[in-house]
Amino acid sequence: MLNFHIIKVILKNGEARYRTILTKSGKGIKTKKFRRKQDARTWGNRAVLDSQEYEAKGIKPCTILFSRLADEYMQCWKGKDHDRVRLVLCWEQLLGKVLLSDITPELIRDALKQKKSQAPATYNKHLAVLSAILDYATLQQEDDSVLDQYINENPCKHVRS
Repeated sequence: MLNFHIIKVILKNGEARYRTILTKSGKGIKTKKFRRKQDARTWGNRAVLDSQEYEAKGIKPCTILFSRLADEYMQCWKGKDHDRVRLVLCWEQLLGKVLLSDITPELIRDALKQKKSQAPATYNKHLAVLSAILDYATLQQEDDSVLDQYINENPCKHVRS
């Protein structure tokens, strides 16, 4: 069963932050910091409720890291774009240790901020490669022979080019 607790952290400048720690069987599995204690409590409650909902419906939560998905994608990719490998590795460095279910449009926009100073085509190409990788994950989710839990929707669809 998933639980959470909140720890107050005092920064060097004297400000307080609240760290929510999700635990399962006594082991910490995920943490997140907030400025307000109420935000920390809301996030913890939502995570526990989502976990209970998944358990009640018999759905396994996503446990696949982006790095694993990128490797699977490159093994199946048969295109001729010579730059694709470099772009996939770039995304793997940025999102490698992130669970697929934790990739949000906001996270993608933040990762792409550094590309805004470059040509629009560069921004669009990086977004297109990430979208292709995440489309592959949605196709894997639809495949009945695959036992792992991927994602149902591509978050790149909510990011403007």
